Amino acid sequence: MKKLFTLLISAAALMLAGAEKKIVFVGDSISCGVGASPREMRFSTVAVKLLAENSGKYIEHNIAISGSTMSNQAWPGRTTSGYPYRLKDVIAAKPDIVVVQHGVNDNGTRCSLAEYFWSYRQFIREVKAALPNAGIVCMTITPVWRSPENMHYMATVNTGIQEIAAKENCIVVHIEQALNGQRKYFPDALHPNNDGHKIMAETLAAAIRENRVQKEDDFDFVIRKAGSYNICNWTFEVSAEAAKGGFTVFRNIGKNGFTYSSHGPVKVISPMNYYGTEVLCKTSDLPAAPEFFWHHYTKCGTWKLLSTGGKEVKITVAEPPPITGSKTADLSSLNAMQKDWLVLRGNAANPVSCSDGVFSGTVKAPGSEFRLLSRQKFQNVRLEAEIKLDDLNTGCRAYFGLVTTVPWHYDSAWVMLTGSKDGGRGTFYVHTKGKSNKNSSLVRSSFTSGKWHNIVIENSKNGASLTVDGVLKGKVTDPEILPAVAMPAIFTISSSKAPFTIQLRNLKITAL
Repeated sequence: MKKLFTLLISAAALMLAGAEKKIVFVGDSISCGVGASPREMRFSTVAVKLLAENSGKYIEHNIAISGSTMSNQAWPGRTTSGYPYRLKDVIAAKPDIVVVQHGVNDNGTRCSLAEYFWSYRQFIREVKAALPNAGIVCMTITPVWRSPENMHYMATVNTGIQEIAAKENCIVVHIEQALNGQRKYFPDALHPNNDGHKIMAETLAAAIRENRVQKEDDFDFVIRKAGSYNICNWTFEVSAEAAKGGFTVFRNIGKNGFTYSSHGPVKVISPMNYYGTEVLCKTSDLPAAPEFFWHHYTKCGTWKLLSTGGKEVKITVAEPPPITGSKTADLSSLNAMQKDWLVLRGNAANPVSCSDGVFSGTVKAPGSEFRLLSRQKFQNVRLEAEIKLDDLNTGCRAYFGLVTTVPWHYDSAWVMLTGSKDGGRGTFYVHTKGKSNKNSSLVRSSFTSGKWHNIVIENSKNGASLTVDGVLKGKVTDPEILPAVAMPAIFTISSSKAPFTIQLRNLKITAL
């Protein structure tokens, strides 16, 4: 964190101080200026002039070598390519800013992606170690039109460059986006002409002035090609429709959300164990809320996002406000039920409905399920509802209670309702830290098919208890067994061949 702070301050100081600022350019023939005429029209020279216009004196120190690669190989010479040889020249120059433009030749010389990315990141790490006060700028690679495979290579490499920049706290210059796939800027299908170099220079100068240092918890991702991309443990799936319309752009990606623009549907998946509990996803810039799903087991979020028509839209993620006092679920409709503290999850083949204050769900296939979950975790809480079980049969199961995660035997207090030939029974379980205490086993036929039963489960520092139809059926007070944290949840799971239906009404939660 201290090193990142130093980088930020140093880079900011570069913009304001009056001293000379040396920029070292490490790259291949494009940085050398091939395609520019005269050579002074190359992007590195033009960018330094643009920065000097209103930001003091800058010095260009261009050590690019035509044909060179970032990976270590004997082309164009045995000591000209590869990060070890480039590194010594960079350190000797003692620059304030290092601009890295490498990657096109690594593909042309048949370097593996693994070798390229390792060399690229190792180069940056060693520059940071030797020059801790220098800012590092990573340029995405330019397009090559000599074969269709090059477009796939460019998308993969530019994703990797953006990830390395985020992990190593560098600035990214989105050159591919700036050139926007314009073939006219590349007369020989490889090297930019004067107009192409000018666009690269303007984009580079703007990025250095903006000084947006990438971080793992606050990074940007820009991509053109359709496909699925993993970066910083996030996944971004870009549809063919989105790619056809242009670039898909994500900015300020982090735990509190992100902004995005696209020309078609895209899908985003957060890292695992990223959101410890159900979170709320909101936006005020779209006509409808984005489709958002929180994975109870992996604790990550998935967004299915619509096209924004190219405009930037902000997606906000936040934990729901805590429940205080009592809250009764609105069971007038499924939409009303999920607007507040509940969310419905399950197999689409299982019919569910809400009407006249009653929630009803049927499990139709063996092994399928639906779940009604709260969005918050609780420690001191009372969960109560009236429950009716229909179509009871051997093998069907319903779970009602406080459950933190799967497997359920970690920090939970719940009742399992099982069907049998002569009715139903309920068993009260309290678990914590892998320990189990089967405290109370209700007798068979305690739950009658077609009859409403009132069930109340409490969990607090004073104990966990189950009450059925006004009668206390079981209580646990052993502090070694009591859950420390709980998540109210209503589950329905069936392993039987016949359908199994559960109905709920007067579902209420009360903070104790």
